[in-house]
Amino acid sequence: VLMGLLPSYEQWGVVSPILLVLLRMIQGMSVGGQLAGSYVLSIEQSTQKNRGLRGSICDASSVSGFLLASGITTAVRSIFTEEQVDEWAWRVPFWVSLLLAPCLFFIVRHSKESKFWEDRADQKETEQIIREEEQVQNSAVRDLFSSPFRRRQLAYMIGVMSPYTGS
Repeated sequence: VLMGLLPSYEQWGVVSPILLVLLRMIQGMSVGGQLAGSYVLSIEQSTQKNRGLRGSICDASSVSGFLLASGITTAVRSIFTEEQVDEWAWRVPFWVSLLLAPCLFFIVRHSKESKFWEDRADQKETEQIIREEEQVQNSAVRDLFSSPFRRRQLAYMIGVMSPYTGS
């Protein structure tokens, strides 16, 4: 939508096309991230039996998006004159995305996390509780000498560093 609201070259000069290119790059990265996320979510929530179908729906949806964009662009070019398209009507396809954005937001907002993601989140929460219960406040010196491994580390460090510190 922001691309359709950008000021013209006459208003902002070279900044306007630079912003257009930057917004298109951000849009491309967003679409790429969303598509990859949809593959992961769709396949993680599928069964062995319908995994291929669900993955192919992701492919079909991305192609459908390109077809929809091409259709809207074709409609704009057939409705408006070439001068109107060059002057301002090139923005119309970007404005149409404002109609789709609430639908897509609703779909993403109401999608459930995958079972694997929820299980891992629960596991992290449990690990944090265990760490907090096991955490004992010891001084650094006491901690150093309480572990045989750390005592060996200290001894090796003193052995390695002592030839370099002698005068």
